[in-house]
Amino acid sequence: MRLVQQAIEGLYLVETEAFSDERGKFYRGFCKREFDKHGVDFEVCQTNVSVNPTCYTLRGFHYQRPPSAEKKIITVVSGRIFHAVIDMRRESETFLQKATFDLSAEVEHGVLVPEGLASAFLTTAADTVVIYHMDGFYDPKRNEGLRYNDLIVTVEWPCQPVLVSERDLNFEDFESSHLGGAEWFQR
Repeated sequence: MRLVQQAIEGLYLVETEAFSDERGKFYRGFCKREFDKHGVDFEVCQTNVSVNPTCYTLRGFHYQRPPSAEKKIITVVSGRIFHAVIDMRRESETFLQKATFDLSAEVEHGVLVPEGLASAFLTTAADTVVIYHMDGFYDPKRNEGLRYNDLIVTVEWPCQPVLVSERDLNFEDFESSHLGGAEWFQR
């Protein structure tokens, strides 16, 4: 396993090394030693599984505000996703910058998303299963979102989503939400 720092501070591609034989594949999805080597404090306290039968299902953008902000490792165990993150940390040099990743079960890589980044994905295959290892607990009072097709914080999706939850569709746009105002994401 290897952590590859991306242009946004704290965002890493988690490259895995699979061992294959007649039984299939085996790889580590998390290694505390490797994370410690990069100065990443991460203790898994919750694991979430997202099962997506429909191709072009979109989930996000989601994040939690302090004091419930959380890091997460996103890994695809079946299917494929286009994963996008947006840096929402006002004090960050990469404030509002985006990064995207094509993740699949075939490649086995994951993404470590730090606190303060909003995360979304679009399935690009049917029957896609995504696992999230979280270093914080879900807090419904601090759980927020940004609309995936916001005109200010744009992401170039590979195609138009066919399935988006009512909640995700109804997130306010960037300018009229608390995000565009004085109460920005602060650590």
